[in-house]
Amino acid sequence: MAETEDTNEYVGASANQVLFHAITSGNVDLLQEVLQGGKASGGKKPDLEARNALGDTPVLASLRAGQLDILAVLLDEEVDVDEAETKHDGDRPLHLAVRLEDDEQREWTVSQLLEAGSDPRLTNNDGFKPVDILTAGEQNEKVRRLLRDAEAISGFNKADVVDEDEESDEGPPSDED
Repeated sequence: MAETEDTNEYVGASANQVLFHAITSGNVDLLQEVLQGGKASGGKKPDLEARNALGDTPVLASLRAGQLDILAVLLDEEVDVDEAETKHDGDRPLHLAVRLEDDEQREWTVSQLLEAGSDPRLTNNDGFKPVDILTAGEQNEKVRRLLRDAEAISGFNKADVVDEDEESDEGPPSDED
């Protein structure tokens, strides 16, 4: 992708190509510009569900590239945080997050993905949930707890939860009646 000096546009590149270039190069400024449909992407906004040649979505690509600053920007957008890659093992963002080498980055990334709505119960093509591939060890106990707690919360059906603030005329009378 050639960048012109005069207009700062990526000549001949689609918005999605510029998006994936920004992700893999870790260029937060370029990512923000392309997300806004700026000059670098020819005034067009990218498809945040697009896939690169590896079958990765923008979220997966940012994790594979280890670009957590890029991931943080993407999570502020409406992106699917559960979409699996399509060309290899079917890993989802949480699967890649638990494989991060740095303990603090792993914990932060898992926490952010869960906060963004990622479902820890989803499996990859081998039938493994993220918690299943998390290595043993004291350094992973906090991440393991985050995943287990999120699994438990995800297992609740909202219809099974009683809203105590909601008043109803049905049911037995209380002592206050």
